[in-house]
Amino acid sequence: MKMTDDTLEGIVSSYISECRDYLENEVGRKRSLAYDYYWGKPFGNEQEGRSQVISQDVAQIIDSAVPAIVKTFVATDRAVEFTPRNAEDVEGAEQATDLCNYVFFSQNNGFQLVHDCVKDGLLQITGMFRWYWDKEEQVSEETYMGLDEGSWTMLLSDPNVEVIGHSAMPMQGPAGPDGPDGQAQVMVLHNAKVRKKKEAGKVKVCVVPPEEQLISPSARTMDVDEHRFIGILTRKTKSELLEMGYSEADIADCGPADSSTLTSEERQSRRDRLQSVTDLFDSNSADPSQTVYDYAETYVLVDFDGDGLAERRRVCVCGTKVLHNEVVDHIPLAYWTPKIMPHEPIGMSMAEEVMDIQYTKSMLWRNSFDSLYLSVHPRMSVVEGQVNLDDVLTVRPGGIIRMNQPGMVTPVEIPFVGQQAFPMIEYLDAEGEARTGVSRLFQGLDPNAINKTATGVNALMNAAQARIELTSRSFAECAFKPLFKGIIYLLQQSQMEPLATRLRNKFVSVDPRVWSNEYDMAVNVGLGTGTKDQQLQHLMALGMDLQAIGASPFAQQLMDAKKVFNYVEKKAELMGFKDASIFVNYPEGTQPPQPPKPPEVQVAEIEAQTSMQKGQMEMQGKQGELQAKGQQDAQRMQMEAAFKERELQQTAALERYKADLKAQTEIQIATIRAQVDAQRDFNRPVVNG
Repeated sequence: MKMTDDTLEGIVSSYISECRDYLENEVGRKRSLAYDYYWGKPFGNEQEGRSQVISQDVAQIIDSAVPAIVKTFVATDRAVEFTPRNAEDVEGAEQATDLCNYVFFSQNNGFQLVHDCVKDGLLQITGMFRWYWDKEEQVSEETYMGLDEGSWTMLLSDPNVEVIGHSAMPMQGPAGPDGPDGQAQVMVLHNAKVRKKKEAGKVKVCVVPPEEQLISPSARTMDVDEHRFIGILTRKTKSELLEMGYSEADIADCGPADSSTLTSEERQSRRDRLQSVTDLFDSNSADPSQTVYDYAETYVLVDFDGDGLAERRRVCVCGTKVLHNEVVDHIPLAYWTPKIMPHEPIGMSMAEEVMDIQYTKSMLWRNSFDSLYLSVHPRMSVVEGQVNLDDVLTVRPGGIIRMNQPGMVTPVEIPFVGQQAFPMIEYLDAEGEARTGVSRLFQGLDPNAINKTATGVNALMNAAQARIELTSRSFAECAFKPLFKGIIYLLQQSQMEPLATRLRNKFVSVDPRVWSNEYDMAVNVGLGTGTKDQQLQHLMALGMDLQAIGASPFAQQLMDAKKVFNYVEKKAELMGFKDASIFVNYPEGTQPPQPPKPPEVQVAEIEAQTSMQKGQMEMQGKQGELQAKGQQDAQRMQMEAAFKERELQQTAALERYKADLKAQTEIQIATIRAQVDAQRDFNRPVVNG
């Protein structure tokens, strides 16, 4: 039998009351106390004339842990990665990763959201994300001049166009067959000013204040899908409810909120610190549109349709009236707590672990200062009637005390014993570090660090880091991962057309509707791998292995351009550069990784490659021998040619020498003969006529 609306109202109201009793009493008291400790408010046991100093351990621990945790999620633009289960989903998983990170960090203020949710958890026990599809209507005005009849008709046919100004202007067109007797035809041109409306939407993410969270104490895990009831309870004005789509008739039956509701201790603490004179949600406003209502958005397991099986339903209640009721398959809420307690929906905050330390240190400080004050300005013993008491009560350096005779005023010496509290204060500081994992070594130079060995400091840092890593992992698994699952869910369900967005330094059209629902997801929080310097050292060692693989015969099987880009991207990220594409180009058209081959096929391929390499080496050896022999023959031929050429040169030189010698001999013979003939003629007697 189908459940009635009155029965559903009673069930939801009962759940809300149970959650409020649990959160506003037990949990709310802890939250209010932690809030007061964070701001260093007095404990209530202060005495006039005594020290009232307050230690700030809670604020110091929280403010030191927040940046350490937030940094692990916002140091990169790919805080979450979707991994494909099938080879054909590789491109879709890459697009989902880039787009979901873009939605969170660019369309929403991702840094602020992470910071607020982390700080809520560390200080107020629980931090909660909420996400929804935010519809908005974009309105723009445009002016058109000189539209012909066809263009004007097309513009009027657009249902999203509203004409707010129009004028028609007849004009004489050229002569043609359309005009009477071949005369010029009349054309009408339209000038118009129109208002265009376009519906758009995006994923909106917000952090729910702790006092508005509805978490059932009957839950046994922090996974909201396993909760029978969860939701948020807030106050909304009449105007806000009308903007959400509810009618005047729906709201008329809902009683306005009064000051007796939503007065939890943590809300009161925040209100007191802001020194608010009136309630932030005052229902006694003179403006009817600002009338305030209690509005709850809940997700409850209930058998409303009467089939015997409880289904998850989204039930929105204003006051005690159900305004909305539908079946859903997704809960857009996720929360976390720093210290998880098994089988409980809410654990412990980091503030709870050091509040007692802050109180104890404050008491030690106060007693130490009181002792110091008494040692510097001791009490006086006076003889009644012999001393001017006004002078004694007025304590100032060099002040005069009037007395009737000497010795009428005697200081009561009280030794300073504050130094005995210093070891206990140091012990409490160490205790706080051990409980939370937030060490002074992470907050600057420890004055005692010079007395610690490198091994000891490293052990302390590793132990402290393990606590912070565990807290970060709790945030990642319980809040951050469900949030990104919700983002991809909303994109698939609500994004009705491809989305043109800038991914990896280029604009692409992405259609989330074609993405697979079977993606796995990894949260890149850098846990379990040491500090950034240690990670860089490990990455450098890995780079040497990749270089060796690239030079091996198996490079094609083990590496591709995408793997190399991933290495450079991770290295640049650790160095502080968010965009690795400023150094290397993103690989386009890379082939997806092939599935592993059977061992016997791999062995056969290795043997074939070995045989091929052996044949290549033998061939290279033979080619080397042939080349060496050819070089020897060429050298021998060159030497023989050079020898023959030299022999010919020597022969020619010898012939030239013989010819020169013969010519010289002939010249000498001729000269001698001439000399002999001349001598003979000289010795011949002269005969006188």
